[in-house]
Amino acid sequence: MKSNIYTLLLILIALSPPAWSNDYQSIVQGLENLGEYEAAYPFAYQLALQQNTYPAWHRLATKYVKADTQGKAFFQAWRQAEQLNQRAVYKDFLSIRPHALLNLQAIHAIFKLTQASNTIADYQQFMADFPNAIESIEALLKIHELAFARAKQADDPLIYDAFVTTFSGAKQIPQAIELAFQAEKRAIELDIKAWEADFQKHYQGSPSVISTFLDWRLEQNARALFSDALVAEKDNNRIVAARKYRLLDLEMFRHTATFTDKFMREEHREYFQLLESKNAEIANSINDMKSAVLVAIQDQTEHLDRTLKAQTQQLEDLLNTHHRAMKQQLEQIKQQELIHHRAMKQQLEQLKQQELIHNRAMKQQLEQLKQQEVIHESTWQLESGISFGFLSGRLGFNIPVSISRQQRTIKRVAQKPSKQQAYLLGMN
Repeated sequence: MKSNIYTLLLILIALSPPAWSNDYQSIVQGLENLGEYEAAYPFAYQLALQQNTYPAWHRLATKYVKADTQGKAFFQAWRQAEQLNQRAVYKDFLSIRPHALLNLQAIHAIFKLTQASNTIADYQQFMADFPNAIESIEALLKIHELAFARAKQADDPLIYDAFVTTFSGAKQIPQAIELAFQAEKRAIELDIKAWEADFQKHYQGSPSVISTFLDWRLEQNARALFSDALVAEKDNNRIVAARKYRLLDLEMFRHTATFTDKFMREEHREYFQLLESKNAEIANSINDMKSAVLVAIQDQTEHLDRTLKAQTQQLEDLLNTHHRAMKQQLEQIKQQELIHHRAMKQQLEQLKQQELIHNRAMKQQLEQLKQQEVIHESTWQLESGISFGFLSGRLGFNIPVSISRQQRTIKRVAQKPSKQQAYLLGMN
C-alpha cells in the first residue's frame, strides 16, 4: 500500500504545477478513501491554501487533527476568523480545539462585538454562552449600567423598585432607592399643589376654610401612604415599606392623625421588638445554661466512667492477684497434704509393725502365763487338796475362756489406744 502511495507521489512531482494543482481535490479524496490522512495532509493543506477561506481551514483543522501537529491549519482558521470578525464564526472556531489557548482570544473577540452592540440582550447572551469567562463579570456590570440608565430615564418609583429587586448585587441600588424616594416625593408635592390651586380656583371662601380642606387632603394622602406601607410590610417588601414610612415623616404630614398613628405604631413595634429581644436573651440564657449543664453532666459522666473503669481495672487486677495467690496456696496445701499422707502412711506402717511386735510379745507373755497358771494350779491342788474342777465350778467361770476374752480386748485397744492405754501397754 505504501509503495503505491510513494509511486503516486513521484508521478505527481513529475507533472507540471498546473496539472498538479488541478488534481489536488481528487488526490486528497483518494488518499482519504484509503485512510492515509498523513499522506493526504500536504495536498489538503495546499488545497486549503489555494482556497484560503475559513470553511476550508476549518475543515482541514478538524479532519486532520493528528496530522496537523504544528497547528498550522488551526492557526490559519483563526486568522480567517479574525478577518471575518463575526460572532457565529468565533463560536464555530471554539469547537475545533475546545482546550486551545487561542479560544480565550476568540471569547474576548466575541465580547468586543457584544460591547459594540451594547445591549442588555447581547450581554445576557454572552453570559449564558460563557459563564466562566472573566469577561462575564464586565458583562454583568454593563447590564447594571444600562438598566439603571433606563430607570433614571423613566424616573418612576416602581421602575426603581424593579431595578433593586432584579439586580440585587448592583452598586447602583442605594442611588436607586434614593431616586425612588425623591421621585415619589415630587409627585406628592405636585399633587398637593395642583389640588390646592384647583380648589382655590373653583371655591371662593375664607382662608380658614381653604386650610381645613387642605388639611383634609393631606390626611387623605397620609392615610394612603400608611396603607401602602402596611401592605408592603405584609408582602415582605421592605424597600417600598421603608420609603412609604419615610414619606410620612415629611414636614407636610407631621400634623396629621395618620402621622400620630404611625408614631404610636412605631412605639408599639419598638416595644414589642424590645420585648422579643429580651425574650430572646432569656431564651438564649436558658439555652446557654442548658448547654452548660449538659456539658457539666457529660464531663461528670466521663469522669465517673473513667473512675469506674479505673476501679474496675484495679478490682480485676486484685482478683487476678488473689486468684494467683489462692492457686499457689492450693498448690502448697496439696503438697502439704501429699507430704502429710506420706507421713501418715509411714506412721501407720510403723504402728502396724509395733502392733505386730506387741502381739508377738503378748502372745509370748500369754504362753508364759498359761504355763505359770498350770504350775500354780498344780501347786494349789497339791497344797489345798482342792481340785481345779471344783474351783471352777465354785467360781462360776471358765478360766481359759476368760483369758481369751482379755486377749481380744487388749488387741482391740492396741489398734486405737488412748494416751493412757498406750502408756499401760508400753507403746510410749
